[in-house]
Amino acid sequence: MAGDESKHHLIPKSNGGAYSPTAILHSVCHKQIHALFDNKRLSEQYNTMTKLKMHKDIKRFIKWVQKKPINFNPKMRISRKKR
Repeated sequence: MAGDESKHHLIPKSNGGAYSPTAILHSVCHKQIHALFDNKRLSEQYNTMTKLKMHKDIKRFIKWVQKKPINFNPKMRISRKKR
């Protein structure tokens, strides 16, 4: 993996997903997923890339981040919905 990529467990390890399928994501995208969703929600509702990409906030983020340079690394804030 390159320095700006990270491995995302589609079912979080803390929710029994240690051996679940993974996806290689840009680190900014990976951080955004975890800023928006807690592990319970990820394991129950957003446990595939298709389901993640269908969420309105992820769609909006992808559209926004595609316009940024490859080395773009913004500070992430935790969603109010997650708090």
